[in-house]
Formats: sequence, C-alpha cells, structure tokens
Amino acid sequence: MIIKNGKIFTGKNFIDERHLIIEEQKISKITESLENNMFDIDANGCYVVPGLIDIHTHGLGGFDVNISSEINMDLLATTYIKKGTTSLLPTTVSQPIQKTFDLLDYCNNPKCHKAFIGVHLEAPYLNKDKLGAQNSSYIEIPSVSNFKKNFSSYLSAIKIISMAPELDKNYELSHFLKDKQIILSFGHTNSNAKEGKKAFSNGYKLATHLMNAMPSIHHRNVAITGMALLDDSVGVEIISDLLHVSEEMIKIIIKCKPLDTIYIISDSMSAAHLGDGEYELSNQKVVVKDNCARTLKGNLAGSLITMLDGVKNMVSIGIKLEHALQFATYNQAKLLNMTNQIGVIKEGNIANILILTKQLEIKHVIFQGKLII
Repeated sequence: MIIKNGKIFTGKNFIDERHLIIEEQKISKITESLENNMFDIDANGCYVVPGLIDIHTHGLGGFDVNISSEINMDLLATTYIKKGTTSLLPTTVSQPIQKTFDLLDYCNNPKCHKAFIGVHLEAPYLNKDKLGAQNSSYIEIPSVSNFKKNFSSYLSAIKIISMAPELDKNYELSHFLKDKQIILSFGHTNSNAKEGKKAFSNGYKLATHLMNAMPSIHHRNVAITGMALLDDSVGVEIISDLLHVSEEMIKIIIKCKPLDTIYIISDSMSAAHLGDGEYELSNQKVVVKDNCARTLKGNLAGSLITMLDGVKNMVSIGIKLEHALQFATYNQAKLLNMTNQIGVIKEGNIANILILTKQLEIKHVIFQGKLII
C-alpha cells in the first residue's frame, strides 16, 4: 500500500509532503519520490497522522469495556478504530471484581484484539471522599497483600494503576508496583501539597484526569493538584470534552507543563456517540442529556467524546494542531515505552494511520497495514 501526497505528522511535527509505503503491516519507507505512479491512496490536501492512543476509556458506541465477551470486545475494538483510536487501554471502574478479572483475562490472552495494548486499573484503591461517578461498594484499601491476591496473575496486562496515594501505608504497594514497571497515577485522592510531593518522590508519575476527583487548587494549599503542575516529571491526563475541564484551565495546564507530559484522554463511557438516554457506569444509572453524562447524584460520569473529538476540541480553543495531535499520539506511546511500535510515523513502526481532512474529519483509517475505512 502507498499513501501519496499527504502532509505527514510524525507524532511531534509536520514534515513536507512525502509518501508512505506500507508492507506487511508496517511502515517500510517514507520517501520524497516514487518509482512509478502506482498508488492506493491519494492523500492530497489531507493530514496523514498516527492512529490515536487512548490511555483512559471505559467504552464507546454502546459497548462497555468491562463487559468483555470476546465478541463484544472485537466489536468494541472495531468501533474505536473506525473513530480514529487505533490503540487503547480499556479502563476499569469500581465494580464487582469478577468483571475486572474478565477484562484482564481477555487482555492477557494472545488472541486479544491488537487494538488493546493493556489495561488501566482505575479502581479499587480510591478515596471514598473523591469517588465522583465511582461506586463506593467496591472500594478497597491498597496493600501489597490485597493486590497480590487479586491481580498477581495479570502483571503483564496492567500498564497503569490509579490510586489515592494517601491511603497506601508507607507507600508499600506503590514501591511494589513501581518495581513491576506499572505506571503509578494519582487519582480520586484528597492529598494535600505535602502528601503530593511525597507521592511523587515515591514513584507517582501521572495524574488521573487532572482537576477532576481531586482537591481544588487553593492559594494557601495548592494540594496534589497544584503540585502536579509544578513538577515536570509528572504527566497529566486531560479529559478534553470542555466540560470536565474548562477552556481556561486547559490553557493554564499547557502553559505549566512540558508538552511531552500532557495526555488527552476520552474517559468515555458506553454512551459516547449515542445521544440522550439512560445508561450504566460502575453499576450505577447514568443519564445523558444535552451531550453530558451524569449520575443520579449529579456527578459527571465520564465523557461522551472520542479521542479525535478531543483533538478537535483542543484546536477549537486555540491549541496548535501539532500540539493537540502530539497530546493524542506520541506522548502516550512515550509514556508506555512504545514509540518503536505505535504513536509515531517512522520506518519500522506498525502502520496504524489516519488520513484526516483539513477539517479533521476521517477520510481513511489504516489499522495494522489494512484499510478499514
């Protein structure tokens, strides 16, 4: 397959019009000239970008990642891919533990769909005072013994774990997970600034949906939230639906953080792209109205966007396109130590590629070297 004449975004920057040659599921060559005029796709006037990577998502288009029959998961993966997300970490919620096991079993299986690159555990080690839409019935106290009992068989599948660090006695579980190369993300937490600084020194390198389900920044106590803005070693997730975090706060975050530590996430739920109605998240009823999902208590319950929606929203508030795309591709691949596989257009990488119009609409999706749309 040859993609001709597109404006290529590598993952960090645009390069002059060149051509991509795809062979055996991978990008085999990036060239300025072709030996003949044969090509499969003319991307003239379009952007050629890496497939988007979502490190925090609960579902999309009627499918919930935590209802993980093989048929459902394959359909779910296809739904994500057609919307432009070609790699993702299905993300758990506080729920009956067997549902979490089912998802982990699926992602641990060699037959797992290649769009799923691991699992993000967003529960059960959360602070009950900052649950948001999470269900308090399934919250547990973090400990090495509890983790080993539940998750020791799934270490290779778990890529990120969200926890309230103030609940982890002497950071024992944090140290255990860090040694297993699982990314520690603080979330659903009540940590103050001092506790935040201590958490970072004990291995926390990511903020789960920054600004949401954590203390507000106060001028006499910026809390763990503000400390994440100050510490360049800590990355931050942003739900870029313009509901969870305001336009102004997004711009403040981007001014504060190194560009390669910012991650757009969807935090989407099964109702994403379905319209108004009643749905379920974390074994709780969720009502979607006017493009907003809330629990019956009024808490925001995940988002209704895709990653591409998030990129568009960033651009709509004045963020440079190359930065918005980097926040959805290269940065996630770097976080997961996968830049030699996904998130970057370069020779040898997997051919997960989007061809977008100038209006950022999908013209073509290529997944594992095959034309999907």
